[in-house]
Amino acid sequence: MCIIIDANVLGEFLSEVVNEDCKPIYQWLEKGGKIIYSSGGRFSDEIGADARRKLNELARKGNAILIGARIFQNAEAAVKRDGSCKSDDFHVLALAKISGARALYTRDRI
Repeated sequence: MCIIIDANVLGEFLSEVVNEDCKPIYQWLEKGGKIIYSSGGRFSDEIGADARRKLNELARKGNAILIGARIFQNAEAAVKRDGSCKSDDFHVLALAKISGARALYTRDRI
């Protein structure tokens, strides 16, 4: 099973001090869960170099899966073209479509 961590909470999730909200995700990762992320499109634009480095480190440890930029950008463009999406987080929906992930950690209100 995989989880997508939205850029609006990624810094909090990857910080040195583990937030209470993040503890269950870290426990789940220890049991084999995976974070899905991409090196392309809006997702990559929204995260900083430090977050990217930490995600790559998690991927090397087997706790994250990197979706390649080209595959991701094609999926993101397809979600935008579809026109049925009411969210502006096309990148999150593209990651879900590619990976099959159905868990999302975010602070979005809508």
